Amino acid sequence: MKKSKKRVVLISTLIVFALIVLILTIYINNFVNKEIDLSLIRTGASSITKIYYFDYEDRQNRVGQAIELKDESLFLEKSEWKSIYDMPKNLLNAFVAIEDKRFFEHNGVDWLRTIKATINYIFKDRSGFGGSTITQQLIKNLTGDNTVSPKRKLEEIFRAINLEKKLSKNEILELYLNVVYFSENCYGVSTASELYFNKSVEELSLLECASLASIVKNPSKYDPYKFTENNQERSKIVLNEMLSQGYIDEIEYNQALNERLAINENLENENNSGIYSWFTESIIDEVAKDISEKYDLN
Repeated sequence: MKKSKKRVVLISTLIVFALIVLILTIYINNFVNKEIDLSLIRTGASSITKIYYFDYEDRQNRVGQAIELKDESLFLEKSEWKSIYDMPKNLLNAFVAIEDKRFFEHNGVDWLRTIKATINYIFKDRSGFGGSTITQQLIKNLTGDNTVSPKRKLEEIFRAINLEKKLSKNEILELYLNVVYFSENCYGVSTASELYFNKSVEELSLLECASLASIVKNPSKYDPYKFTENNQERSKIVLNEMLSQGYIDEIEYNQALNERLAINENLENENNSGIYSWFTESIIDEVAKDISEKYDLN
C-alpha cells in the first residue's frame, strides 16, 4: 500500500514537472525574443560627434577644406575601440576573475550561478536577478534593456547562448570590454585607461587593471576618481580572486597591494572640456532654427 502511494506521488510530481516544462517551452517559443541583432555591435569609431568649420580658398566656387574644432563635440559620451590583442593579459584576467570565472567554460550562461540567482530572486531579493555572465552583460549593454523581469532575463539567457554560437570567446570579451560603462560618461577600457590614468591601455599596471575591473559592478559607487576608497577595497577583492584562480602569484599580488594608484590629476578639466563654446552654441542654435522653420515647429 505504501509503495502504491509513493508511486502515485512520484507520477503526480513528474506530471506537474512535465506540465511546467511544457508551459515554459510554449511561453519561450511564442513570447521570448531569443535573437540578438548583430547590427547593434559597434566595431570602431568613437561616438563623439565632432564639429568642423569650412576654410574657403574660393567661397564663390566652394573650394576649401574642413577644419576640425578641437575640444568641441555635440555628444559628451567618450568611447574608443581597442583590439583585445592590444589589451594586457592582466586586464582580461581581472575582468574574467571578478565578473565571470567560468567564462571560458560555459556556453554563455553559468547555470549554477543562474539557479542560485533565481532562488535568491524568488525567496529573498526581488530587486534584481544577478548571476549574469560576461556574455549576458554584453547583451544588456548592446540592447540597453535593464528591465527587472523574468521575461527580460529569459531573453538575455537565450540571446547569450545564441551569441556564443556566432562569436568566439575572444570576440565576445573584446566587445564587452569596449562597450562596458566606466562612470564619468566613459565607455570601454581604452577610454577609461586614458581618462583615469592618463596612459594607453597597453601600459596599465596590475593594480590599474584591477581598479578598472572594479568599476563595472557599480560605476557610481566604484568610480576611482570620486570614490577612491571604495575602488581600492574592491580592487583588493579583484586581486584576491586573481590570486586564488591562479592568474597571478604571491609576489605580483603583494607588489600590487603596495602600489599607489595614481589617478589622472587633470580628469576634472578633461570632463569639463566638452562644454560647448559660443561658436558651437551658435551653430546649434542656427541648425535648430533652420529645422524649426523648415518643418514649421515654432
